[in-house]
Amino acid sequence: MNPFKIIGLLGLATTAIGPLLVFTGTLEVATNKLVMLIGMIVWFLGATPWLGTTKLQPSDKEVEI
Repeated sequence: MNPFKIIGLLGLATTAIGPLLVFTGTLEVATNKLVMLIGMIVWFLGATPWLGTTKLQPSDKEVEI
């Protein structure tokens, strides 16, 4: 498995777990903001190389109108 995929998914999970912990009362809102910020940064650092690895296919040169 691609390491960037693992990092991106961990960041996404971190972003999703914070509000659930606030809902259950185990995490304060101010701390949740920090957890979600860290999760967002980790998501973008991991997902950008992972999602950018697919090569775009060249389009057909002839276009019928």
